[in-house]
Amino acid sequence: MKSMKLFISTLALITIIASGVKLAADVSSANQISAVDKNTSRAYHVSVVFAYTQPKKLDSQERQMLREAERGFRDASEVKIHKAIKTKYTKVNLDKVPEFAENFELEQTVNKGYVLLFKQGEHLETLEIDLTQGAPHNEVYNTVQEGIDQHLGTFIDRTINQAEEHKKEVELEQARAERNIIINNGPVWDYWYNGYSRPYGYSPFGYYYYHRWHH
Repeated sequence: MKSMKLFISTLALITIIASGVKLAADVSSANQISAVDKNTSRAYHVSVVFAYTQPKKLDSQERQMLREAERGFRDASEVKIHKAIKTKYTKVNLDKVPEFAENFELEQTVNKGYVLLFKQGEHLETLEIDLTQGAPHNEVYNTVQEGIDQHLGTFIDRTINQAEEHKKEVELEQARAERNIIINNGPVWDYWYNGYSRPYGYSPFGYYYYHRWHH
């Protein structure tokens, strides 16, 4: 069972990597510290958090600035392989989750955003963004991409290499599974009729079929 799970998960990873197709990771909104803790746990290879401050009262310019910043974070989640290696993207409004700001010593101000990077539940880096400089979309997007490349690139490459190393094991497991199906579904000796018959479900011969339909 364990080897079969390895076969399925590794095959899926190799397939996605080989395809080169862009995949959008799920971007969650965490409104409680427990949700943030769950999304940055060891359950994920990589966790990326975008923390910002959005109070209820904002002027139109601030609201547009934060909207563009969130869009940049969402666009940054569209990567080739991060979903395949269990990456979780989470946005956190520090106005609703002040505990997160306290835990990581983040300043609660509309003009600043933060990108926090986690590897298997371990906090690696906090990257500060001045949302008033340049375009908020580009600032957040570039910070996420460059941060992942710099702080998690080696880890991601190693995960991909491990998948490639398991490729032969996957192929061997697949061949073994197909062989077992052929063996298990092959003809069996029927002592009632002193001859070979197919197991139930594969051919209407043998003891089970005879007693079900002729009695």
